[in-house]
Amino acid sequence: MRAFLVLLIAAMLGLSSLPLRAQESRTLGFFTLAGGDISGNYFAAARAICREVNRRHVGAMRCSPESTPGSVYNMTALRLNDVEFAIVQSDTMVAARGGTGGFARMGPFEDLRGVATLYQEAIIVLVHADSGVGDIADLVGRRVDVGPQSSGRRASLERILAGLGLGIFDFAEVSELPASAAVDEFCADRLDAVVLIVGNPDRNVGRALAECGAAILPLGSSPSAGAIGDLGLYERIVLPAGIYPELPAEVATFGVEALLVTREGAPAGQVQAIVDVLARNTAMLVRAAPVLAQDARHDWPERAAVPAHPALSPG
Repeated sequence: MRAFLVLLIAAMLGLSSLPLRAQESRTLGFFTLAGGDISGNYFAAARAICREVNRRHVGAMRCSPESTPGSVYNMTALRLNDVEFAIVQSDTMVAARGGTGGFARMGPFEDLRGVATLYQEAIIVLVHADSGVGDIADLVGRRVDVGPQSSGRRASLERILAGLGLGIFDFAEVSELPASAAVDEFCADRLDAVVLIVGNPDRNVGRALAECGAAILPLGSSPSAGAIGDLGLYERIVLPAGIYPELPAEVATFGVEALLVTREGAPAGQVQAIVDVLARNTAMLVRAAPVLAQDARHDWPERAAVPAHPALSPG
């Protein structure tokens, strides 16, 4: 009876007799990490990171990976406090931070903060090898998958097309499918092109090259390369020969970075837990999400348009 009274009084006074880890969970608690399409690298990375966090902090915190349409959705959800962390493309981050493009109505996301750089992504335009398409402008009048409306790849494509004086309305048909479904339609010859932004190697790209006679448009050496570079958001990169068995020669294109971001008010313990998992870069983490092996450090770049979360600051 006495023990019961002690517990009752403690509860009434807001005290706790729980172990330290359970007490910490009230502070650090449950948090979500927005990834992407369940068949893609963003979700694989989110799932791998959360699994390692949960394994290392049993009882103290719980990270849940979320499948989403992509970067634009993730950034909006983060701003609305629907998720605590998000994986996004670097060009989407810049637009959200400045309140431009699709984020103009919401205004600048001033308390957006950086956590980690995950890996480099390439803009890959898949076309049929015998299509005669040599430039992104050649897609006018073709059937093109541009990705879901809240995906980063769609937003990037619209930005690039605008820089060329074009828009998705210039395509004969537009589909808005997840990457795996888009490749299915491409392989069935119901699409002329699929625009993806992915870390490499990527299983959807590999499948299109191996099974469907696909070729990757060399954006970096195309007539549109100058206009794309002038946007200041896309870095010229090269896909090395052999990264896919069906890619005998290197392909020049453009790329962005996959970044992990949060808000200014995210608990330092959660941020540090994620950073620690990435810093260890364990075999288990990379095995679950091979794309994370690209960057051994995962530091937040000093040149980034968004400041790092305070938990990353020394001292």
